[in-house]
Amino acid sequence: MRSEEQAAPPHILVDSHTHVLPNPLASKIRNYFVTLFDNTDSAPDPIGEQMGCCGTEALEEGVKPSFPYTHDPDQLLKVLEEETAASSKASDLPSDQKSVSWVLPYAHRAGIARGLNKSTLELCLSHNAKPGIRLELVPGLTVHPDDGETEAESCVREAVRNGARVVKLHCSVGDYSVMDERLKGFFALAQRAKLPVVVHAGKSVFGTAESHDLSDISKLCAKYPKLPVILAHSGWPASLTALTLASKHANLYLDTTPVLTYCIGFPFEKSSQSTFASSLSTPATPETLLHLLLTNRILFGSDVPTVTRSREDIAQNMRQLIRNTVIRCVGKMHVEDVREVVERFSEKAEKAVFGEAALELMKGVVPEEVDRSRL
Repeated sequence: MRSEEQAAPPHILVDSHTHVLPNPLASKIRNYFVTLFDNTDSAPDPIGEQMGCCGTEALEEGVKPSFPYTHDPDQLLKVLEEETAASSKASDLPSDQKSVSWVLPYAHRAGIARGLNKSTLELCLSHNAKPGIRLELVPGLTVHPDDGETEAESCVREAVRNGARVVKLHCSVGDYSVMDERLKGFFALAQRAKLPVVVHAGKSVFGTAESHDLSDISKLCAKYPKLPVILAHSGWPASLTALTLASKHANLYLDTTPVLTYCIGFPFEKSSQSTFASSLSTPATPETLLHLLLTNRILFGSDVPTVTRSREDIAQNMRQLIRNTVIRCVGKMHVEDVREVVERFSEKAEKAVFGEAALELMKGVVPEEVDRSRL
């Protein structure tokens, strides 16, 4: 096995959180964040030094964030195709092996979900039909409760029939709760079809969440126990609360998507307990994280193009987080060959995070159920 210094960057088999969105929406989102950063003295710092050994540093203080990826969908896909080809070659993968990106649209208001789902599907299917591609796109869909329960269900049926296989709900941008009564029909339908639902919780303009923002995620998982719920950004910086909830709910998954300038972390030593977090029976530990890593419950995500880091940097950071977690946990075990166990656990966790966890969820989708559920 190659040493850590010689190892190629992790190959991203599945990126479960991207926003390769059609214009003009892509331009509007980019302009929003550029304006946000222009009116901010430095990179957002919601938890300061609370990173610890299982976290990461943000940009240097006072440095204006910038986006290394273009938001134009055609140019962005060209860049991602080139990255995927280079990564496949560095990892000695077969030339015909494709990587996958989930494309996640989200509706910020009523009246746009159906059109956004259609344009996202067209973009993804058009790209997938091109000969010689190395990156396959999985079309996502979205709904908004202000459209009403009937329209939300109709949007899902139409999008899934046409090829959508994952859902994105952005509670902060859309200004709603996942427990909104107008979404109950949608969630029942998604549960029957086993559609993974990626939920961005919280209310901050920077995309961060607080522990109490995750209480509705817990309620959602309890109400729909067979619905695969993926908590975007691991609820960062309330990531320890997210870990605890994931250990409580078998249908809750976490993605490791950065929040603008930050790769997410799990600062076990420096956590603070909110009222909601304190009400949970068992606090999260490194062993909690390791268990989720090894059981296909943690997914890699990049947030491309709305991120200030390269996918390689994000993947390397995730590899280091995995390794730090494994070393920390194995050090407490009574094993003869610590190095062998560390390498074995690290390799298994990397395979899960960078692809196998997401592929397992995709295989579980039963698209025909969106129509059978009407019976």
